[in-house]
Amino acid sequence: MLGDRLLASGTITAVQLQAALEEQGTTGDLLGEVLMRLSFIGDEALSNALAQEAGVPFITISGTWADPALVALVPESFARRHLMVPLRFHDAAIEVLQANPFDVLAIDEVQRVAGHPARVVCGTRSDVLRLIDRSYGGGASETGPDVIRLLDKLLDDAIGRSATDLHIEPERSRIRLRCRVDGVLMPGDELPMEWLPLLISRIKAVSDLDQAEQQLPQDGRFVHETNGRVVGVRVSTLPTMYGEKIALHLLERSTLVRGIEELGFSRRNLARVRDVLNKPRGVVLLTGPAGAGKTTSLYSALAHLSCPEKNILTVEDSIECEIQGIRQTQVRPRAGFTFATAVQSVLRQDPDVIMISEIRDLDTGQLALRAGLSGVLVFTTLPTMDATSAVLRLIDLGLEPYLVASGLLAVIAQRLVRVVCSECKTPVTHGSDILAKVGLTPDPGFVLYQGRGCERCGATGCRGRTGVFEVLTVDPGMQALIRQRADVSLLRSAAIEAGMKTLFDDALSKAIFGQTTIEEVLRVARSVED
Repeated sequence: MLGDRLLASGTITAVQLQAALEEQGTTGDLLGEVLMRLSFIGDEALSNALAQEAGVPFITISGTWADPALVALVPESFARRHLMVPLRFHDAAIEVLQANPFDVLAIDEVQRVAGHPARVVCGTRSDVLRLIDRSYGGGASETGPDVIRLLDKLLDDAIGRSATDLHIEPERSRIRLRCRVDGVLMPGDELPMEWLPLLISRIKAVSDLDQAEQQLPQDGRFVHETNGRVVGVRVSTLPTMYGEKIALHLLERSTLVRGIEELGFSRRNLARVRDVLNKPRGVVLLTGPAGAGKTTSLYSALAHLSCPEKNILTVEDSIECEIQGIRQTQVRPRAGFTFATAVQSVLRQDPDVIMISEIRDLDTGQLALRAGLSGVLVFTTLPTMDATSAVLRLIDLGLEPYLVASGLLAVIAQRLVRVVCSECKTPVTHGSDILAKVGLTPDPGFVLYQGRGCERCGATGCRGRTGVFEVLTVDPGMQALIRQRADVSLLRSAAIEAGMKTLFDDALSKAIFGQTTIEEVLRVARSVED
């Protein structure tokens, strides 16, 4: 018992214990409270004894903060009534600080609302109250930041820079922040390593991820509002040596859905694309690496086609943006709702147009092409370097050449290049060696541009991006070559002869017209030519 333990340790005398027991018999209070009221013991001595009696650790709150996501689960009134604070997730259990470790009802309630087992640690009454004040006070604590405001600020800063991604990267003694702006990863601020648990906990809380899981990657999403703008945030966590790395992909509808003419098509390519969009059936394949703008092109094409007379449906790995008038479906492979299963279901919905976010296997490819042959206009993607490589990639998946030749309507390959900042745009003279890399020769009457760097563009010389494209339309000549299993060089030569402008040539044209720089042409499009 508590009295015997205190007596055995010499913390109180037998006379003091007897006096306290008599007082307790009169008031009915807990023995520990009586001993403190009589000034026989202090707060820390009582908590130490309670911890030993209950067989739980005793801690002080110096350097300790409560996980805001867990705090949000427990009403402040309940925490004060039971003198307890949920601290953190540790070893798949919730660590709870209590002044009275024998208050099992409080622990049961925490376990119920959190859905995880609880592990008790004991602290002094004054420490618990101080931590309650700190956790529910709404401001920054003495040991950590106001994590809600911190995350809002990080997102607001990234959105203000027109970033598409925000990376939160733990290192040995710091948190490094980086933003991807106009396709280039830019260094940002550094944060104290001590803030990492708070920041990760907040991100997991708002994106509905498992707080206890720290050893496996997780994916989630949430919505952030700033200055009247609604931005979708896609969350990816990855366990690393120094903690979980967080990648936040920022998605704003106004940037994902644009007019077809705003995507960067040249006049000739725009005419070819409009002609493709007016076709009633066939497969339109968009290709390019991750980050090439395929999602924006897909959504923009669907929005362009959307009208009351058309039944448009999508099958997506992750719904990036809601489009008015279009019915969107997200696959759930773990539940058995795969791309192939979803496409089969969608085809029974009497569609005019369907979008499949990616062809990943033979079954999905066959369904897409057969849908195109049966009278449906199908949009989908494939991660290849150029348009002609996509044709052979379909055959490599196991699709019959005759099916590819008959069902494929067009292939649009694309990249994104940075646009020269209009505020600091200035003529530039390049050496003959640089010009030779893009097939140009020095010419006094030939003017190229770059940005000097200014406040508006963040001293980068570029602001915003535009697309560069090659549009391959599958005409009878191309169909014959596909059926013959022609190699990629022959397909490419035939496509160029039929009017296809290559990615490199389209990028170079944009540099010649002052939209981008020679450096961007070399960075983005030269590897395709090589």
